[in-house]
Amino acid sequence: MIEINEAMSEYLRLQGEMKEIKKKMDEAKKVIMAFAEERGPQEHDGHIFKIQERVSYRYDPGKLKKAIGEDAAKLVIVEEVDTKKLQGLIKGGIVPKEATEKAKEEARRTKALVVVEKKGVK
Repeated sequence: MIEINEAMSEYLRLQGEMKEIKKKMDEAKKVIMAFAEERGPQEHDGHIFKIQERVSYRYDPGKLKKAIGEDAAKLVIVEEVDTKKLQGLIKGGIVPKEATEKAKEEARRTKALVVVEKKGVK
């Protein structure tokens, strides 16, 4: 079994490698995309490199409600609080934080490994 110090060292080493690999992949991707944009799909080493356009859509709730009817609209239209904007109002002193506490519910809880480089240590 890997000891904790070995595991942490391995994690940091791999994290550094991933950053470098990502940088190199991004550079290669720019070249490939520019070429494929100009000349179309390219075959290489058993793979086809091509540009695929992806589009996402937003729907106007009012227009959708009129188009599909009130009952169907109730199934897909969700009233939601924009938490980023609310935090901005709290931070700006426009809305007191205490006033929002009764309406607050935990939406999701996750755990993340946080690695922070200590200043002056290398």
